[in-house]
Amino acid sequence: MIEKVRAAMERLEASGKHPSVRAVRDAIGGGSLTDVGNAIRQVKQERDRLKAVHSELPQTLKDKVSLLALDLWSEAQERASRAIEDVRLGCELRAVAAEDQARDVLRDIDEAERRITELVADLERARRHHADLEASEKAASNRAAAAEARAAALGAEIKRMTHLLVGAKKPKGAAKPAVNDKTAANPKPAEATA
Repeated sequence: MIEKVRAAMERLEASGKHPSVRAVRDAIGGGSLTDVGNAIRQVKQERDRLKAVHSELPQTLKDKVSLLALDLWSEAQERASRAIEDVRLGCELRAVAAEDQARDVLRDIDEAERRITELVADLERARRHHADLEASEKAASNRAAAAEARAAALGAEIKRMTHLLVGAKKPKGAAKPAVNDKTAANPKPAEATA
């Protein structure tokens, strides 16, 4: 409360008004008259002590105090400047490190994108190769099926011709071989197809 009272008194005095208990109470927005009165007395006592110190100090002491205060202020400014410079240098170092890290990350991203592009191209080539292999396999399967059918036809033709040849080589008095349905239906030998 003392700080509020001190500030209210200074405002009232600055505006040319007397800091009475009621005026201070109104300025701080309430409080008991006793508490406000006690706080006003404390502020006045502090002011009296400060006036006594200022009026009783010899000029040489005042000068020395001023010099000490100036030295203290200079030292504080120098320390603050050093601290600011340290912070600035630290920030610059962190900024450089962050830029280097960002460059490394961008380089990694570029490399990953390049590798992805290569992998996509490899995948597309593999798909085309797979499609070519499937087409080749289908064509080979068709050729194999045709070859099997032709081989079966040739085998049947060879068997038929073998029967005919065996029958032609038998002596005249030998019994004729039994004629199967295929031979009876097709008396001429089938021409071989290439």
